[in-house]
Amino acid sequence: DAFAKVPADKLQALMSPAMRTMLKVTLGNHIVTGVLDMATIEAALAKGDSAAATAANNMPLIFKKEGGKLTVNGARVIKGPMVVDNGLVYVVDTVLMPAVPLQAHY
Repeated sequence: DAFAKVPADKLQALMSPAMRTMLKVTLGNHIVTGVLDMATIEAALAKGDSAAATAANNMPLIFKKEGGKLTVNGARVIKGPMVVDNGLVYVVDTVLMPAVPLQAHY
């Protein structure tokens, strides 16, 4: 559903072979090194109005409670955390696109 919100022309361009690096950057927006559990997020939110983490590609991820719901960079967290073999997964309702293109750090 999150990909359905991306304009069709932008999504088509992102999936083209020429945009492979930008696709990696965009996917990197959704990965945090280490484990970011709900207890850590909630503890940070208890101290202030937001909690910060850094994505694998150095994009800031800002968690907030908006309308009683957890968000990250404005995207609503709709499910999670789910334990998987290599960490935790939080499902968001929007693709986390950088405001400006970032350089991948892989």
